[in-house]
Amino acid sequence: MGIGYLTIIVPSYELIAMWIILVIAIPCLAVAAGVKFKKKRRSGWVFAVSSAACLLFLVTSYCFWDRFIDLPRSDGTYTEKLIGLTGMDYNEAKAEYSKYFNMTVDKVIYSSEYPAGVIIEQFPREGSWIVMGNSNGNASEVRCTVSKGPQMITVPNTYTVDRETACQMIEGVGLTYSFTNEYSETVPEGCVISTNPERNEMIERGSTVNIVVSKGREETSAEPEESELLINKEE
Repeated sequence: MGIGYLTIIVPSYELIAMWIILVIAIPCLAVAAGVKFKKKRRSGWVFAVSSAACLLFLVTSYCFWDRFIDLPRSDGTYTEKLIGLTGMDYNEAKAEYSKYFNMTVDKVIYSSEYPAGVIIEQFPREGSWIVMGNSNGNASEVRCTVSKGPQMITVPNTYTVDRETACQMIEGVGLTYSFTNEYSETVPEGCVISTNPERNEMIERGSTVNIVVSKGREETSAEPEESELLINKEE
């Protein structure tokens, strides 16, 4: 991450020792062992050793990067790796870390996973090097995406509406549906008796509404009374 400030760094003791070995010790050991180089080959030897030293310098610098010591600047700022803010309450995190860096809300979106007010995402990412020390406002800015919580939807009133229209009404507000069929003495066949959850209830977007559809009146066959059965038996 480019932080836009000049950082003064001091390498660790391990890295200093490695540089000494690469730049001084290896050539000295080679000479001490009696290795003689002809004048015409000396330039090639110097080039080879210099190339190897530069390559090893880059490799060791990368390996020991986390051990560099960052000296504070004159304005009191310094560089450090950014912590992870995801899952924290934004207001609480800002109250705790505003002395180290600037926190701003980049956007607020609905989320079924994170409660309202909780940080969903951050930029720069966790582990990025940023400028800290916010006493004079020169620290880095950390932008956060904050949750609005789940989006809530009102269940439409589909009572006595025909099945096809009820499906369109429920899908139109971002809900899904399933069906149950029941007999009804009052609601015509093919129309909605009720829903679960009930009409006008608030539920999370994408939830399923079970639609109870009428099968009309239940037909029953009249059974003969007991007295009629006895009369028919005597006859």
